[in-house]
Amino acid sequence: HGSNLTPDEKERNSYRDVILKKRFIVDFSNPDNNEFLVSNQFEVEYYYESGRFRRPDLVIFLNGIPIAIFEFKGFNSGDTAKDAFYDHKAKMKDVPQLYQYAQILVASDGLETKYGSPTSDWERFFVWEGIESDDDVEVKELEEGAIYIYKGKTLTSLDVLLLGLFEKSRFLEFIEDFIIYDKAGKGYVKKIATYYQFYTVRKAVERTIKAVLYGKKPEDRRIGVVWHTQGSGKSLT
Repeated sequence: HGSNLTPDEKERNSYRDVILKKRFIVDFSNPDNNEFLVSNQFEVEYYYESGRFRRPDLVIFLNGIPIAIFEFKGFNSGDTAKDAFYDHKAKMKDVPQLYQYAQILVASDGLETKYGSPTSDWERFFVWEGIESDDDVEVKELEEGAIYIYKGKTLTSLDVLLLGLFEKSRFLEFIEDFIIYDKAGKGYVKKIATYYQFYTVRKAVERTIKAVLYGKKPEDRRIGVVWHTQGSGKSLT
């Protein structure tokens, strides 16, 4: 049935349709529709004091949101990635308004690089050891640390993290699907995936789709087994 609406009623309905449409801060399906900005020594005023500032070493903004924060220590400074982690903790107290938006924190001394969530202790910061997959980077352990070989090139741990996790499409996928809030006492903690959980889940989903859609024989409908060691996140995977 048709409806007879006055011009004013039509205008009100049109306005209602506009305001009821969903607006998304991030376009996860098309990385190029987002704006990425990297800022060096981004200045943030103390939350509780005016005129004093903190400067995280590097901040990645996604559509204006400070989504990842890096702290670095010089390779020859004598400080370690763990010291960079403690820099994060100090700045979280001084400029909490910046860290409340962060999904990933990175701490690096040039040789060791680890990432974690803002609520994680150092023991829950992880090394990223893959780029396109979890098995495409060769890790060589040396006395002073590890080096990484990818397609014949020697990379640092920071290189691997940037090429693996922070490639735009993978970064958005990680933000959308691999960060959860878990109940802890009266509050919640933010938990993020390790590199092997990230790549394992992607493979499991891909193989499940192939098995369901294209598997003709029983053996074609098997997706495999996911194996984890004790305490490595089986439940979350």
